[in-house]
Amino acid sequence: MVNNHYLFGAVLLMVMFMGGGVYALEPKQVSSSYFFEHYMENTTHVDIFENGMAQIYVNNDTTPTYFLNTTEETDFEYKLGQTNYPYDVVHKPTPSNKGGLNEYFLFLIILFIMMIRNKESNHTSCIISEDNVSMRLKDVAGLEDVKKEVFEFVDFLKNREKYIKCGARMPRGALLYGPPGCGKTMIAKAVAGECKVPFIAASGSDFCEMYVGVGSARIRNLFKKARSKAPCIVFIDEIDALARKRAYFAAGSSGSSEKDVTLNKLLIELDGFEPNENILIFAATNRLDILDDALMRPGRFDRKICFDLPERGDREKIFNNYLKKMTLEDDSDGLSEVLSKQSFGFSGADIANICNEACILSVRYNSENVTRKILETAVDNVLLGPEKKTFQLSDKEKRIVAYHESGHSVMSYMLKNVKPPIKVSIMPRGKSALGFSQSEMSEDKLKNKDELFEKMCVLLGGRVAEEIFCENITTGASDDIKKLTTLAYLYVSRYGMDESVGMFYFDRECKDRYSETLKNKVDTAVQKIINRAYEKTKEMLEKHRHLIKKFAKKLLEKETVNQIDIDIIFSHM
Repeated sequence: MVNNHYLFGAVLLMVMFMGGGVYALEPKQVSSSYFFEHYMENTTHVDIFENGMAQIYVNNDTTPTYFLNTTEETDFEYKLGQTNYPYDVVHKPTPSNKGGLNEYFLFLIILFIMMIRNKESNHTSCIISEDNVSMRLKDVAGLEDVKKEVFEFVDFLKNREKYIKCGARMPRGALLYGPPGCGKTMIAKAVAGECKVPFIAASGSDFCEMYVGVGSARIRNLFKKARSKAPCIVFIDEIDALARKRAYFAAGSSGSSEKDVTLNKLLIELDGFEPNENILIFAATNRLDILDDALMRPGRFDRKICFDLPERGDREKIFNNYLKKMTLEDDSDGLSEVLSKQSFGFSGADIANICNEACILSVRYNSENVTRKILETAVDNVLLGPEKKTFQLSDKEKRIVAYHESGHSVMSYMLKNVKPPIKVSIMPRGKSALGFSQSEMSEDKLKNKDELFEKMCVLLGGRVAEEIFCENITTGASDDIKKLTTLAYLYVSRYGMDESVGMFYFDRECKDRYSETLKNKVDTAVQKIINRAYEKTKEMLEKHRHLIKKFAKKLLEKETVNQIDIDIIFSHM
């Protein structure tokens, strides 16, 4: 389909180059004296018209370069005759460009009609409609709390009369918000499948146009289509692209004005003059904080449903859902439980990516089945990046990295308030990781003082191990020190856990509002807590030197050790 920008450009080109009195290069008007002084020698042709206009051609050009008005320059033709001008002066009737201009304007009218038709057809091209959705709520793994929230929408569409009998009106819709990849689109589609109604979807960016009226026309056509298919579900993905707070828009710009018009049209369609009976409206965003307040009032979106990153139990269900579709080896019992431990903080989309990556790796390795090792490699690839096969560490660097990771791992295993390691590797991965120590993450929402302090000790484990077992410290602990400093400042200035500072919120981004005394007090408290963690870490690693050496030796042999290897190492304490 021809873009409006190209059509507009074609009109401009026709204005510039089309015939009928319109020239690509307009002749320049000159005076009689200037002509005789500068252009007489190069003039090869002169036409004088009945209306007194004289067109001057130079250097045998086929188009006039200059013109002058002989009614104002009355002696022009006389002076020309007094010179040695070798060519005849041609007298012509005044040209008429009426026919050419008529053709020109006819062409413009045709282009204008094409643009209007193109614009109208574009109003509906962004709308996706699916009449028979096969997905059901049972097909969505995890999200049990969300399913309970949306089930009443399903029940209302199926059993509307019992709600009306109680005086309830049908909810207009729900705003689904949360991190990307957590199943917002999937849930909206599953509700449509569960209710057996059409699913009409569009993206918020589809309604953002610079041309006046295009965005609001698309909104109008979206709801017009929905009313024709009711009962149905309308889903607007990434609605923040369309419905940001109007204060966010730059005042006075035409783009902002058009966004305002489009947003106003959406607000009217959601809860305005035309009824939306039997139309459920879902919208998704991961930027709830920037949505316009008028959009979020009841009557437009009656419910706001939060989508969080899946917890361990939900991750296990999601893994099970995808693993059932894969060809696994025989010893795959408990595989989803193991993978759910290793994938803390992963969204449903991340888990789908892991399973897809595992299938691709199995083909790359010419394996008939997807093995446990391949799945764990896929987790590491998504979490840390692929192994750098061509990036080789020297024997000395391998030894340093092995002791560094052993320090982290021993501290994780020995401290009671942090989770033990489940996988350790000295294979370089991703952009800068020369090795990693992965522990099962706690699902607890609250952290106490001991947990935060011991987390600092674990972060220091790598640097302290280098000090004890290697000739010199290296830059390998730079990321650990960064995390350590951030955590220590949170401990002191946000969580109020340091006795010397007390329960005082200190924002490092706004230091100017605090006194120098308080700043120094916070900095001193942070340094003290880091020093205390350092002393405890050094004491523990000195006490368990034999475990560090044993762990490092195993890492140098295998490069990657899993939970089984780790349990064997620590079973002989």
